[in-house]
Amino acid sequence: EGAVDCSLLCERLERADVRRLAGLAGWFEPSTYLEIGDMWKRFGARLGFPGQIGGGETIGVFRNRDTARQSFEHLAGVRIISDASIPSEFEVWDLAPQAYLVFRQMLTEEPLHLQVMAAQAEIAGLVTRAGYHRIDADDLQIYPANFKLGSGGWLEHWIPVDD
Repeated sequence: EGAVDCSLLCERLERADVRRLAGLAGWFEPSTYLEIGDMWKRFGARLGFPGQIGGGETIGVFRNRDTARQSFEHLAGVRIISDASIPSEFEVWDLAPQAYLVFRQMLTEEPLHLQVMAAQAEIAGLVTRAGYHRIDADDLQIYPANFKLGSGGWLEHWIPVDD
């Protein structure tokens, strides 16, 4: 087992307090995965509303995963203050305090969904090798405010673990 190549995935442990997110959500399975990108585009057009916090960072939340059916509920969201005046079509999800093993993925020019799928396949083994156990809770993908593909671009995978 060699060391993790930090140019691709770097790990750290984070503990997050309660967070309130708002955004567009839907239920997805293999036949509707391509609709996730459309949902994110619609969501991006609504950003910048009163009560949004996080400096432009966006967060993808995955919950209620059904591994047998390869389906899940997904939120394209941002952090908000408790009394934010969110767009009417947005849902609000409250995330409980949780420990996460965080993997920062450096991006190439390849299509994003292919890079994310490759990283997720690798992350399962990395969690175990790091000595943690993934738990059944919401997992996150965090995108920086200046998100881009290619040189200097990155996203983070927040995997819920027991600690």
